[in-house]
Amino acid sequence: MKSISVGELWKLINSGKHIDLIDVRTPNEVQIITGVTVVVGTIAAIATVNLCWLSLPIVMGAGLVFSGLTYTCAMGTMLARMPWNQLKPEATASFNTTSKICSDTAPGCCN
Repeated sequence: MKSISVGELWKLINSGKHIDLIDVRTPNEVQIITGVTVVVGTIAAIATVNLCWLSLPIVMGAGLVFSGLTYTCAMGTMLARMPWNQLKPEATASFNTTSKICSDTAPGCCN
């Protein structure tokens, strides 16, 4: 899947061209949750002088390593199934559910 910014996606939607469903939000959500968890765990460990709080950053770091080695992301899969990441029924009429961006130069695309 090709990653594009929200601004580029907005331009594509407003251009009137046909585009396929693009998952833009999930990677950002994973990064935000991981970052906040690492920061909160580290600050809590320092503030309370309790090393148990360091389990949060360690688990997140281990998850990132596992995700990078196996090309899977459990948190991303879980977040993709959340209601706010689902396409609304009225929006599905204008989107195809494949994971590619159509352009005028792609052969066999956007017919």
